[in-house]
Amino acid sequence: MGKDNTTFHTVIFPSTLIGSNMGWTMLKTISTTEWLNYEIDEITGKPKKFSKTRGVGIFGDDAENSGIASEVWRYYLLANRPEQADSVFLWTDFVAKNNNELLKNLGNFTNRILKFLSSAFEGKVPEYEGDRVPQDDKFIESIYAKFEEFVGLLEDVKIKDALRVSMSLSSLCNAYMQETEPWVLAKKDKVRCGQVVNTAIQAMNLLAAQMEPFLPGFSAKVYE
Repeated sequence: MGKDNTTFHTVIFPSTLIGSNMGWTMLKTISTTEWLNYEIDEITGKPKKFSKTRGVGIFGDDAENSGIASEVWRYYLLANRPEQADSVFLWTDFVAKNNNELLKNLGNFTNRILKFLSSAFEGKVPEYEGDRVPQDDKFIESIYAKFEEFVGLLEDVKIKDALRVSMSLSSLCNAYMQETEPWVLAKKDKVRCGQVVNTAIQAMNLLAAQMEPFLPGFSAKVYE
């Protein structure tokens, strides 16, 4: 909801509900945003306002006809959501966020662990055998802290920040994979390899659950 609608939805409309004396459920939480602008005007050097009549910006039918996956649009618009201040839709930033965040971060981790699970364990999640390893417990504590932060942000309707925290959880998962190197462990320590894969898959499941409100298609694909 744009900031220009705040007065109506927080004052005018609730007043009519109260005035009706019909016991309507009243507004408890509202999420409004600042302006999302489009590119930078070459003459003024300032962001341009979206305008369907003037042909400034990109709209639903344009996005649909672009051939770009809906998940990419969803991610960029949520990551760029003007929750605290105006933001700008930039095509260069759109491409960068897709390549450097969605693909290199989120896609990289989920693709690597699922492919490795398939090749090294025939697609079956191994049991966590033996004593707990401090490295794994430390990793689990770190992602649980991210989960608690994520829940708190959603309770406060801070959608953009909640998505940011989920992406940082994905970064932790990537770092865990790099540190443990299960592809190396598979050749010399199958038990430890199984522990790592079990831990990483559990983390991936949590990550997919956190991403589902933002990228439902991505999460569905991971679950499948």
